[in-house]
Amino acid sequence: MKKVALIHNTGNVGKSFLGRELFYSRIQENGIYINVESHNSSSAKFEKVKTETIDGDDFEALFPLMYRYDEYVIDVGVSQVIPFLRGISKAKDIFDDLDAIIVPTTYHNKIDDDTIKTLELLDELGFKEKVRVILNSADELKKFSHFFKKAEEIGYQINKELRVLNYDVVNAMGEDGMTAFELASDENDYKMMAKEAYKNGNVVEGKELAELDYMKKFSIGIQKNMDTVYDILVSEK
Repeated sequence: MKKVALIHNTGNVGKSFLGRELFYSRIQENGIYINVESHNSSSAKFEKVKTETIDGDDFEALFPLMYRYDEYVIDVGVSQVIPFLRGISKAKDIFDDLDAIIVPTTYHNKIDDDTIKTLELLDELGFKEKVRVILNSADELKKFSHFFKKAEEIGYQINKELRVLNYDVVNAMGEDGMTAFELASDENDYKMMAKEAYKNGNVVEGKELAELDYMKKFSIGIQKNMDTVYDILVSEK
């Protein structure tokens, strides 16, 4: 899973979060994160993510990046899905090299419908065998029952093991431009540092360090979750 594209025709499904934490974290030494977006992407603020941004219909810029890097994540922004897929339909053979096309989804009737539309569109383009649906914020699988039923109706059997839990801490990490894979491998003992700061009367510093320790502990859990999902994806390839 070193060459993937993430696509969904609506926002707030965790596409960029999964792109960074599930896939880019494993290719960061030699890979690139390609944002297909018409405006500045939120990924630009993550210093540990090597990013290039192109427009959805600018395939002359996309192909050299795909050839220059043996490993890449293509994150297709909502506003660029149609031009991107229009380009795919004209150059399908080039995209046969993709390991997978990832369609994240979460529970909500509107998102269910949009996910089904995305799956149908990819099916029409002949990419069905490469599509993998990842359930995001999937603490309770029963909330996805409506989606499971609709997916089955169009011929998709959803692997319920491809499941990422909800982590509220991700929003705070994103505001600070930090990734879970970065924090999970951080060797600093922020708990001890926070206690020392409080002991010395540095309340503001102590609070900041305590928050870092909190985020680090959750980041370790996030990465364990990602490892499980990634292993399943590789086994299905």
